[in-house]
Amino acid sequence: SKVFPPEDAFKLYDTYGFPLDLTALLCRERGIRLDEAAVEACMEQARELSRGAQKKTVVRALELSSNARTEFLGFDAARCDATILEVHAQDEQVLIITDKTVLFTEMGGQEGDTGTATIDGHSYPIEGVQKIGHAVGHLLSGLNSEQLQAGSTITIALDQSRRAPIEAHHTATHLLHWALHQVVSSDASQQGSSVTPDRLRFDFNSKALTQEQITAMETKVNACIEKAEPVSWREVPHAEVKGRADIMQFFGDKYGDQVRVVQIGG
Repeated sequence: SKVFPPEDAFKLYDTYGFPLDLTALLCRERGIRLDEAAVEACMEQARELSRGAQKKTVVRALELSSNARTEFLGFDAARCDATILEVHAQDEQVLIITDKTVLFTEMGGQEGDTGTATIDGHSYPIEGVQKIGHAVGHLLSGLNSEQLQAGSTITIALDQSRRAPIEAHHTATHLLHWALHQVVSSDASQQGSSVTPDRLRFDFNSKALTQEQITAMETKVNACIEKAEPVSWREVPHAEVKGRADIMQFFGDKYGDQVRVVQIGG
């Protein structure tokens, strides 16, 4: 065919990160026609879907307030039985607040978990998890608020296949920060990040890196990954560790009395 499907050009970009301008260049070199306007239409449709999903999972949840508290069990378990504390209608979805959960909420640039909720033998997808004060709200699809009531018991199960790459990219973010200190400067500090199932983004304060610095950092991070270093953690009183130079600490004014110290290797 002398026409390159715009859907394929979009998939190359959206799924594999292959630049559209490079696809267009390769097509021109081979005399193949690419409708770039049609590709842009695919991109706009994806952006609309993303904006719609974000509105459902973020904006609507932020309009709520709650005095409830949700206990997080997700460090040690992938499933738990929980009691529904509150039920809120959310357009075509239902948001429920529970006393326990194994799903991590969206925070600090890291995407929240997804999973399933089983109620009376029927399972429903949990498409988003949001922090609401000290509570956790779960966005459910496939049922309405009349089917649920406070006091009912549900089983919440984590989508572990989605959590695993998020965990990997979270750990890689810390490895990248460590390598940045080793190669560039110990003064370079994190200014923000994004951790998703597909990728990580790490923002830091520094002048542009040279190719030699980037290569050196990649070598250090990949060496840790290839050694399959163990990742361990323990909870300790913040007072015991806040003065230790060998423990990297961020946003100190946000720490509570108890903190989790995570160690890679060692």
